[in-house]
Amino acid sequence: MARTICSVIISAKNEAQRVEACFHSLSRQRSPYPFEVILVDNGSTDGTYALATRLAKKHKNFHVIRERKPGSASARNRGALKARGKILLFTDADCRHSPTWVREMSRPLLTPSSYPLAAVGGRTVSDFEKSKSPGIVERYLDQLFDFWEKDRLSAFPAFLPWAPTCNLAVKAQVFRELGGFEPSWKNAAYDVDFCWRLVLCGFVLGYAPKAEVRHLRRGSLKGLIRQMENYSFYNQSLLNTYESLLRLPKVKARQERLMGRGRRALGLLTSTTSLREVSYRGLDLLSAASQVKGDIESRLFPLQPSPKLNPTRQGKTPRTLEKLLPEGYAFLHREGWAYWKDSPSVDEDGDLILFRPQRHERFRLNESAWKIWEVKAARGQSEDAALALGQSRENPDILRDIDELTLDLRTRRLLP
Repeated sequence: MARTICSVIISAKNEAQRVEACFHSLSRQRSPYPFEVILVDNGSTDGTYALATRLAKKHKNFHVIRERKPGSASARNRGALKARGKILLFTDADCRHSPTWVREMSRPLLTPSSYPLAAVGGRTVSDFEKSKSPGIVERYLDQLFDFWEKDRLSAFPAFLPWAPTCNLAVKAQVFRELGGFEPSWKNAAYDVDFCWRLVLCGFVLGYAPKAEVRHLRRGSLKGLIRQMENYSFYNQSLLNTYESLLRLPKVKARQERLMGRGRRALGLLTSTTSLREVSYRGLDLLSAASQVKGDIESRLFPLQPSPKLNPTRQGKTPRTLEKLLPEGYAFLHREGWAYWKDSPSVDEDGDLILFRPQRHERFRLNESAWKIWEVKAARGQSEDAALALGQSRENPDILRDIDELTLDLRTRRLLP
């Protein structure tokens, strides 16, 4: 078999009714990169392991293993240990993947980049059971997750960009050196935690909208209540951890979270124009009550995350990964900045967003300023920056503008 370049890792518990569709979508991938599929059964009692094993025998690059320690975080870590690929693609057994998913998720991470891109999140859309039309709870979850998909900084708790593990790709070296997923947060927030640690340690999380995953939404009211309570419990524990380790002022640390909720509340008020939307507002109240319960439980029964991962939560990059940071980005990282690309795709131009959590400072470099900054950070001259902008290196007006911007960047201590 060709050398494995990518490893698809699936966490599954009691997914016997859905795993075949997941395997089928992965078996039809059109990818130039050889890949393997590793399904990790996490204590299923409905025959998932036996069924997945039978299905895997039909494909030479599909494998099924077990992880008895409960929690999807532990299951994904187990799969990552067994993986042979240099790119790890995480997904769920209740997902179906577009035919080019592996290619679109892996390509940005296998293509040389001027900035330290180490992980990519894809586009996640709702899927429903084909045997019945979507119910009110399923449609409500579709609307809720669609909001989070469009604005991940507003999802609770807002802090830094993140991507869900149903549709996340990471360079294997970076994943392992950062310590993998936090097993204490068994079934939620560990994906947010990992993405935050990655960004705080100087790497960039990108977005690949062509890498589409259809994620099955559950239609049980009881399941909705439990899901919102679970999210709130783990996310509140997550936020408390970062507030403590980074010594963040609580008011400022939660400011973006409150602003995100405010944007959503305003959007809900303006969209409530039908009886269906009125029923959604009732589910909003039920969801809010569940979140309050989760918040209270997180204070009564606080989780203790692994102290081994705390250095990365404080932005202390492992020495083995420091060499992967280009000079300019390494300087920003040492100055306490986190950064990410504010654009709809890793393939499109956009702005560079800079955020210093401890001081709650924000700064934005537009596309042109970002190019100039990269040239100057690499010790390039103004003439080199002009060429990077597609301008003549002998145009005095352009060179003067570049020199003025350079002076401003140095004054703000954004250049080494």
